[in-house]
Amino acid sequence: MVAYCKAKILDKDSLIYRKGKNFYCESDHVKITIHAHSYTLSTAHLLNHSNKKRLKDK
Repeated sequence: MVAYCKAKILDKDSLIYRKGKNFYCESDHVKITIHAHSYTLSTAHLLNHSNKKRLKDK
């Protein structure tokens, strides 16, 4: 799972942004949460169809 998340984070088409104490990476159909200070992977969630539409609008 860590290798998969790392590949998504390094993908040039992924959207990475910081919100509060976390970084978020959105790519394809996943949203990955990374702690901003320790760079620890916190969560990885599949995005549903409505979330994917919002990602394209950003």
